[in-house]
Amino acid sequence: NGRVIDPANGIDKECDVLIVDETIAEVGKIGKSAQTVIDAAGKLVTPGLIDIHVHFREPGDEEEETIASGSAAAVAAGFTSVVCMPNTKPPIENETDIEYVHRKARQARKTHVYTMGAITKGQEGVELAEMGFMAEAGAVGFTDDGNGVQDPSVMLRALKYAGMFDVVIAQHCQDDRIADNGVMNSGYYSTVLGLSGADPLAEEAMLWRDIQLVKKIRPGRIRYHAQHISTAGSVELIRAAKKESLPITCEVTPHHLLL
Repeated sequence: NGRVIDPANGIDKECDVLIVDETIAEVGKIGKSAQTVIDAAGKLVTPGLIDIHVHFREPGDEEEETIASGSAAAVAAGFTSVVCMPNTKPPIENETDIEYVHRKARQARKTHVYTMGAITKGQEGVELAEMGFMAEAGAVGFTDDGNGVQDPSVMLRALKYAGMFDVVIAQHCQDDRIADNGVMNSGYYSTVLGLSGADPLAEEAMLWRDIQLVKKIRPGRIRYHAQHISTAGSVELIRAAKKESLPITCEVTPHHLLL
């Protein structure tokens, strides 16, 4: 009796959900009695949510979180699929690392855990990691998340190579020369809080550069994803790219929207 939201089937209304043998059997006004009744009044009832950007700190920082504990937390919050970032210690940068994450996820038996591999070895932005082997091992994409790929020639090669395997390249859009170690966008609030600010151009310049690279090598199976964008300028760049039908997507974090 909650508000059921199911975009795939065009449902957004208050109704009942009947579950039989752990399977949804009926959605609507249900007059049948049930062995167990869950009162969902005032709550949202949705299909399993998907988080495409999580940081399970294994390997390397298991004292903060493990694949098992992160999977349990995801399920508790309604997330049935997650995509792990590779900036662990060491980074996830070869097929053995991919297989390690998948094995740990199977042992946890909580949520569907997918993982991205690093674009470059050590996430240093210099030499491409073993992208082909990682794709064959099940990597769903590649990113140096936590670091932006600074060298345009490296990013160009990464985009071309990822296209061969039909997987996405996800970019941490930040030109380090412009960001200058800032911890938030520069402006009024960075001044009030006494925090070092990064010019919004640090994000927008790298995003603009990458859009030009995507234009250069299309058509093809290339897919580009801009991670955790935080400026209005980035939104305008992505909107313009989509009008050109470029294969570009983006994401935004709750803290960039609300804090």
